[in-house]
Amino acid sequence: MKKSVLYSVFFTFVLLLFVQDSRAQNTLDGHTNAVESVAFSHDGTMLASGSSDGTVVLWNATTRQNTDTFEGHTDVVSAVAFAPDGTLLASGSSIDGTVKL
Repeated sequence: MKKSVLYSVFFTFVLLLFVQDSRAQNTLDGHTNAVESVAFSHDGTMLASGSSDGTVVLWNATTRQNTDTFEGHTDVVSAVAFAPDGTLLASGSSIDGTVKL
């Protein structure tokens, strides 16, 4: 089984790369501005991405489908993190000074 790594630098999408050779595996489109933060859930089933567009997108890591989009930040979402048990997703903005659960 090939392992993947997340990659996004000033893109409006999340790029999944194969660890062994950096070949593109999938591109996840769903933001309208640069993706600033990404995180896998601890069980590997979900992926969250935070963007300069102020949204957090939740992805099914298996199907690569957008399962939900969260709004509420008034500026860049600079961090996303799942709780260890996977029941909560936190997002933070260093610009608007808020954390959302």
